Amino acid sequence: MSIRSLRRSRVAVACSAGAVVLVAAGGTVAVADSLVGTHDLKDGAVTSKKIKDETIRRVDLHPSLAAKIGVPGEQGPMGPQGATGPTGPAGPTGATGATGATGPQGPTGADGAQGATGPTGPRGWPGTQGEEGPTGPTGATGATGAPGGYSFSGDSSAAAPGAGIMVTAACFEGTDPNVQIVALDNQPMTVAGSVRFADGSVHDVFESTSYWNPIYDRNVTTMVILDATVVTETRGSYVVHVVIPPSCAGVGTLIPLGDQT
Repeated sequence: MSIRSLRRSRVAVACSAGAVVLVAAGGTVAVADSLVGTHDLKDGAVTSKKIKDETIRRVDLHPSLAAKIGVPGEQGPMGPQGATGPTGPAGPTGATGATGATGPQGPTGADGAQGATGPTGPRGWPGTQGEEGPTGPTGATGATGAPGGYSFSGDSSAAAPGAGIMVTAACFEGTDPNVQIVALDNQPMTVAGSVRFADGSVHDVFESTSYWNPIYDRNVTTMVILDATVVTETRGSYVVHVVIPPSCAGVGTLIPLGDQT
């Protein structure tokens, strides 16, 4: 639609509006037409300022202009990008995803330090006995041991004829306990030990002589027990054990030690 057509439409509308005003004032349309006519208006005489807002309707416009109202025009060029807006709030945490597949096994790590030794476990059941092994070689002959002891009753002369001493266990005149130790060849000897009596008392002995002959009063003790070591000068050493009971049937043991010649 051209500017001229729009102006003519606006002039027609203005004339119609003027006619309405005249009618409302008591005049006639003829009077209005005689007052202002289309030919009386010059081009550009009716401007936008002279038209009241909302007085022109679609029907007042030229059909070609009315058809373009409400039809969007061509899209203009894109404007410049606006500034970045502020970061929005964090969204809710999403659901946990499915577990991924197991990855390949990594290389074996270095050996760790050795731990402390644990406590000893319970003893196991005994195993079956193995086969007997072969007999080993015969060992060397050991040193000759000391001579064995000699037991006797009364005196030791018959039981130990080769000893360097003779021991007698009896009672003097059949009543008083009497122990005799005699060194053969009349050589010196030492008697060291103890004598126990019936009442439990003990008498220590340590005497150097060649003939030891103690006699104990029966009214004092009825039993004598002698334990002594006898050392001779040249005939060796001996352990002597003598018991004289109340019956006077004395017994004893003579044990040669390892220094016999």
